[in-house]
Amino acid sequence: MSRRKIDQAKLQYWAGMIHDCQHSDLKTKEWLANHGISKDTYYYWYKKVQTICVEAMEIPDTLSMPEFVSLPVQAEPANVPVESAIRSNAVVTMHIGKAKIDIPETTSTEFIKKLIGALAYVE
Repeated sequence: MSRRKIDQAKLQYWAGMIHDCQHSDLKTKEWLANHGISKDTYYYWYKKVQTICVEAMEIPDTLSMPEFVSLPVQAEPANVPVESAIRSNAVVTMHIGKAKIDIPETTSTEFIKKLIGALAYVE
């Protein structure tokens, strides 16, 4: 068996042992004594398994702004009377609760970003 497979097998073994310990009704010290495992050995592998798990996680960048994409615009919005579509210069209409926001084609991307950011605080 290659060294890499041995290391992976050990990690899997210890991940299982740590899981069993944490989900037992015993305190860690008691569980370790019952299984003949030293505190130092347990926490050495605990840290190793934890590090591998954290490195494997993909943490999304929640701080970045959403990207805007171009969407095809229908010549006439669905279920809207023609007169209403002609009167409004809005490319996008947003309904939030009882509020209605028409966003014209000439609105800057920067303003739309700020508007969406502000709407996050609307209750």
